[in-house]
Amino acid sequence: MPIIGAYVIFSTSVTMEPLTLLGFLYDLQTFFKNVKNVKTSVSKDGKVSLQARVKTFHGFDRDLLFDLSIESVTQNSIVIKGSGEIADFVLKAEVKPADKGSVADIRINCESKEGGVCNNFVSLLYSGLLELFERPPKVSVKPPPITVTPPQAPPATAPAKPEALVPVSTPPPSAPPKREEYPVEQLMDETYLAVLMLKSDLITTKNLNPGWTINDLIKVTLESIREISKYKLGLITIRDSLNRVSVTIPVSKSGDLIGFVGVVDNKPLKGSTSELDKTMPILSRTPVTVRLWGVKELA
Repeated sequence: MPIIGAYVIFSTSVTMEPLTLLGFLYDLQTFFKNVKNVKTSVSKDGKVSLQARVKTFHGFDRDLLFDLSIESVTQNSIVIKGSGEIADFVLKAEVKPADKGSVADIRINCESKEGGVCNNFVSLLYSGLLELFERPPKVSVKPPPITVTPPQAPPATAPAKPEALVPVSTPPPSAPPKREEYPVEQLMDETYLAVLMLKSDLITTKNLNPGWTINDLIKVTLESIREISKYKLGLITIRDSLNRVSVTIPVSKSGDLIGFVGVVDNKPLKGSTSELDKTMPILSRTPVTVRLWGVKELA
């Protein structure tokens, strides 16, 4: 069963000094307690869990439960990991001093075997963090123990299995539709994609200026998620006016990006969704036209 991921990268100014901001992030309970649309709980042994509810495209609520941990912390960065049965996520923050506080470069990466979950969770957490960092609370936190090196190997004994959430009291009238599988290897073949384009309808078009990011692509899919669901598959095409950029990104019916393939400056590019950000400095240096297509039939 393939892993379906989603991620977002953004920068934001925060009216906190760098060490104070890192301490805020390090205090998992205090930090996530101030994030909108999520809840936290603390076990007797002090472990912090994060709870979130996302709405799937089919209208069902999906409850997510993550065990939170600090993967690493330095003088200017911190990595937070959330482990769950349905999905896992990693939040990495790099903090730099600024005139009025700090600038935080944030990356959220989520992976799940269930389509749609990560896209909706990343979107929910992204909006919550933007609102939080825009108006951070006045909290008293200690600087993180940056001199402590986190253990490199996992503990000898497996952590206790997190307590399952109580299911929704009113079950859906019918079982949710089976997650649709996609021919991932074929979707990384330009010839196959060209055939699919012949069987596609144009859903929307958007022009992006230099400096655009992956967030802009995610926004395009989220704004047209209902239209995408009417088709077998979605395709994002990225083209520039000089024919130097020609990239195609398959999109699942639930809005997840499924890798990318194309040519930039006569050099072939191909990779998984998690590798897409590595190509952003090349892709985003020029204005492009992004088109979202709906594939009526898989070849």
